Amino acid sequence: MSRKTDREIVYQMLFSSLFNVGDDRVDFEQELSSISDNTFDNESYEYISTTYNGVLNKKDELNKIIEPYLNGFELKRLYKTDYVALLLAVYELKYNKEIPTKVVINEVVELCKKFSAEKSAKYVNGVIASIIKESKNNE
Repeated sequence: MSRKTDREIVYQMLFSSLFNVGDDRVDFEQELSSISDNTFDNESYEYISTTYNGVLNKKDELNKIIEPYLNGFELKRLYKTDYVALLLAVYELKYNKEIPTKVVINEVVELCKKFSAEKSAKYVNGVIASIIKESKNNE
């Protein structure tokens, strides 16, 4: 599978896990099989597993990074689809250095175009750009 497809699966799994089952963590294998009936090669499976579990385990930390850049919004007031996109993007930017920044941004914006409201892609892109700009200024 392609990394783009893998990222979309992670996005869908995160959305499902964060918003459809309450606070109880769903078993990774169960969640994966509910989203996709594909067989994954080792690289895809590793990426999906690491990214999905990483975002869930680091959610509070990621929220603290995202929240100051929401331009007057609160996390709880964001579209859930946009929130998941931001979590995924910030996790990948911070913890998956092998993926170029432009790729992360582009693919998360594409996820917003596919799964969220019309203006969401522009908003999410702006939030991510602000986070990146600030992190470069602090280096």
